Amino acid sequence: IQSIHTALVFIGPGGVGPWQDKEIEGFLLKLAEKECRIIPVILPGCTMEPDIPFFLKPLMWVDYRKTVPDPFEELLFGITGRQRGG
Repeated sequence: IQSIHTALVFIGPGGVGPWQDKEIEGFLLKLAEKECRIIPVILPGCTMEPDIPFFLKPLMWVDYRKTVPDPFEELLFGITGRQRGG
């Protein structure tokens, strides 16, 4: 956790169980405390509206269910702060 600068939270159609929820929330709280970039990513096939911790809601989301804007370009920018080729 100490060396992480960016974390991606992938949300898919399968969801997670109650124990994983507690682990994920604890991990994300640690990352948020050290001001790590956290990028929620909605995977293709996810039809539900994700139930997420409140502090993730205002963040930039990358939605792979859509094609515009290009989700890979958004993800690349969120991780590196640069556009492809830049």
